[in-house]
Amino acid sequence: MHWIRGLLRSLAAEGRTVPISSHLISELQLTADHVLILGRGRLLSDSPMADLVCAAADTPLASLLTARGATVTAEPGNRLAVIALAPGDTAAIAAAHGISLLELTLRAPSLEDVVRRITAPELQYRTQDPREDAR
Repeated sequence: MHWIRGLLRSLAAEGRTVPISSHLISELQLTADHVLILGRGRLLSDSPMADLVCAAADTPLASLLTARGATVTAEPGNRLAVIALAPGDTAAIAAAHGISLLELTLRAPSLEDVVRRITAPELQYRTQDPREDAR
């Protein structure tokens, strides 16, 4: 999956349009830059991925955390995933603005991330920007 994501992103970086249709929404979020959402034959949304996800995570806390450099993504159950900001910093920002938090959970990296890090030096096949070959 990592390889195909890299391939699709490199094609898009060349200015190509790469249409993808999938029921694996989490994979689309990791791959796509722009999203068209269709329902019953109608176009329901046509927007950049970042705008679509940020709109769903547009809460006072999300805005405060984003202003501090975090990446904030809305998740089911009225939850926010916060990347690039320590849990203690997240709690301090919320407290300073009178926002109550019910829980802070530190998540470990995914198995995919761990395996990619371990195997990176041993890869035989890599996707890379064709322009890098010219260097």
